[in-house]
Amino acid sequence: MNKNAESDLTPQPNYTEWLIRALAFIGGAGSTVVGSWVSSKIRLFHDDQKSHHQELKQKVLLPLRDLLVQHEALFKHQTPVISEKWGHLRTRDARPDQDDSVHGALLESGNPWPAAFSALDRALLEDARCVHYKSLMAEISALASSWKAHTETCLTWVSQIGTEVLDVSKMNPYQPPYNPPYVNHLRLAVWVYQRLFHLPTNTLHQSNQGQYWSIEGAPTVPAQIGVSTMAKEEQNTALIESIDRITAANRERAATLQGESKAIANHADNLRSKLEYEMAKKKLRKHCHLVKFF
Repeated sequence: MNKNAESDLTPQPNYTEWLIRALAFIGGAGSTVVGSWVSSKIRLFHDDQKSHHQELKQKVLLPLRDLLVQHEALFKHQTPVISEKWGHLRTRDARPDQDDSVHGALLESGNPWPAAFSALDRALLEDARCVHYKSLMAEISALASSWKAHTETCLTWVSQIGTEVLDVSKMNPYQPPYNPPYVNHLRLAVWVYQRLFHLPTNTLHQSNQGQYWSIEGAPTVPAQIGVSTMAKEEQNTALIESIDRITAANRERAATLQGESKAIANHADNLRSKLEYEMAKKKLRKHCHLVKFF
């Protein structure tokens, strides 16, 4: 047998089998790496989602729930919604040598919603509104709008009572230059409102101030004189009688506003329960752009 024949009988390496095994090894190692990477991504995603859920609870749901708790008495008119405050009133007919504003009494309505919304994280609030709590946040916005409309109605109503008190008193309004006889008609209007809403009120009574008499007993503001008028005794007597008639004439209107307030307060109680239910949930169901997988 010649040498060429012997070389033909020598076993040849199986390159195909070697290649298949090499590819299998590479594929296995690669799939392990890919699988580990995907597993890590999933774990990070769930951690981020859990963190995002806690942020929504702490920075959106909890502050809104706390607002409903803290202002429950306000929504039920168990504390005054309308009150007197002091500030600067703009005057349109001031002369060039006069200030265009005077310091005097104003009416103020209690509406905590604008400040509450302004204090919330804007990105999280938008995320809650558009993705995770659409229905709930829509209800909260509706409640805030209802309360705003209600307080504005109450403010207008009490202001109208004040105007009527001023008209029947035939006195000067309590503002510079404070010439007697004068009346703080807004303070007395707030007293009427509080009496009609069954809030604690003192009796209106007169006090001798020397040349003039004052009506006292209406709610005042800190650092302000606690009188509502400075006038002759008979003028005050007539005014107190007029206030009695004004109070009686506004009972029906007050009852309507109380019914409106009760409906809002009931809605607020219901939303508090819904907020607490969402806060008790362990998982955030919907995905959003603030937490991405890749």
